[in-house]
Amino acid sequence: MTAGAKVALVAATLIFVIPVYYTLAFGRLMMNATESMEAHAFALFTWPRILSPGLVAAVKMPPVLARQFPGQNLYLAKRIVGVPGDAIAHVEGRICLRGQCFAPFVEEGHAVAALWSATRVPEGQIAIFGESADSLDSRYEIIGGIPVEDVIAVGFPIPFPHWSELKAWLE
Repeated sequence: MTAGAKVALVAATLIFVIPVYYTLAFGRLMMNATESMEAHAFALFTWPRILSPGLVAAVKMPPVLARQFPGQNLYLAKRIVGVPGDAIAHVEGRICLRGQCFAPFVEEGHAVAALWSATRVPEGQIAIFGESADSLDSRYEIIGGIPVEDVIAVGFPIPFPHWSELKAWLE
């Protein structure tokens, strides 16, 4: 084998091995069991945790939700909309960040919870939002900003069928 062929073999091996190692070491596949996000699965990475608007973050369950699932290791997955310093506006009963407005879920003529009262995403926190009208997320005071240290992984949606479709196929 020539020196050039050896270099090509080593390069080809590294091109395959490095991404596979990175994915195995830092990658996570997360399934979405709710309708709060349009996607049903996400490719997430624990490092680096790039907290950029538009990406999806898996975060530790906020205390108000963690109490609902004692002893379970569940995460909340929502899209990052606001990062530290972003202005938050309250317009006609909605909370608005970066040109997107989110209305509270209304039952019996009233919002199910008070909107987050902040006027800026605080330092060390992010604002995360679901895509459904009834998503429990940063729009509400009981969730509010999510501490950056509570972010487990960050990534993007991947095409995958909903769990109910998978169940139907298996039956």
